[in-house]
Amino acid sequence: MVKQGAKEGTATELENLYDAFVKNENLLKGFFQVLETLQEANDGCLLALASQLFLLSGFASNKQFTQALRKNFLAEVKHVDFSRLSKVTAESRVNKWVESSTNDKIKDIVSTDAFNDKTKMVLASAVYFTGIWKYEFSCEQTQSALFYINEMETIEVEMMYSRSECFPYAIFPEMDAEAVALPCKGERLWFIVYVPRQRTGLKKIEANMIPSAPGDVLSQSPFDIVMFIPKFNIESNLLLSKHVKELGVNSLFNESEADLSGITKVVPISVSNITQKCIVEVNETGTERAEVHAPFPEFSCLPPIVQADRPFYFHVYDALTSVILLSGSVLRPTTVSSCNEDFVAED
Repeated sequence: MVKQGAKEGTATELENLYDAFVKNENLLKGFFQVLETLQEANDGCLLALASQLFLLSGFASNKQFTQALRKNFLAEVKHVDFSRLSKVTAESRVNKWVESSTNDKIKDIVSTDAFNDKTKMVLASAVYFTGIWKYEFSCEQTQSALFYINEMETIEVEMMYSRSECFPYAIFPEMDAEAVALPCKGERLWFIVYVPRQRTGLKKIEANMIPSAPGDVLSQSPFDIVMFIPKFNIESNLLLSKHVKELGVNSLFNESEADLSGITKVVPISVSNITQKCIVEVNETGTERAEVHAPFPEFSCLPPIVQADRPFYFHVYDALTSVILLSGSVLRPTTVSSCNEDFVAED
């Protein structure tokens, strides 16, 4: 969003950052396509993606910049008083925006400590995901099991079980891992799990992950798979300013160097904070009851068993636009609420 109003050296730094991931001419088109189509058809899961720019009250935003945010990001410029006497009001306004944008799933993205008398602009991003599986995991087969944090430490988790012939499956030798794609309702969004063969193999997955991996998994024919994965709820609250600086964008945060004259004519101005909060929940809830197989059938060849009982990697992938919406690692699963056997998803 900020790039729409950046000029001179600041614009160049942001362009170099984006070029590392995607060609500039495709960036806005692709981002808007994802946002627009997700809003049109978001029945495959509970997914909320929201980004907002908060600008100091009294700093009028340029009309062209405001129009660009509406067109490309479905966003508006929000004006907030960040001054010392209005810190609580600023905190409340930002947090209320996050709550309303994520159906009250994400709260308290910022605190009053995020603002000071020099704060003029804050970028906030919120992501919430919980899968509504096309094929539910049976509550009756969820059992307590050990999760290996490393070779020396274990914790007890609620391990879900499913055996299905509907899950694409792939092996990645370079990552020494195997992957299973779990479809959400509608099969547009997929939760793809990458499980290392070694209990301490997550770093090898992270080091060798490639952008084409989700597509590679989905290109495989559905396979007869036994899947064990823990229920979990992970939450991250990140100040991204440090990481953006490490990627070569420095002038953005320095009033004497930043050129954001495309955002507002009131200068000097720079970005004070970039904050992101993300919550991912995984449990048994689904829309169709899959055929239940005995966990260990007698007198038959066992299908591949993928057991996510160690730190693993995941993608939330949009098959329609071929975009990775979310990625992360599960290091220590935390308990989530029990599944609701009476849940019925509406078509």
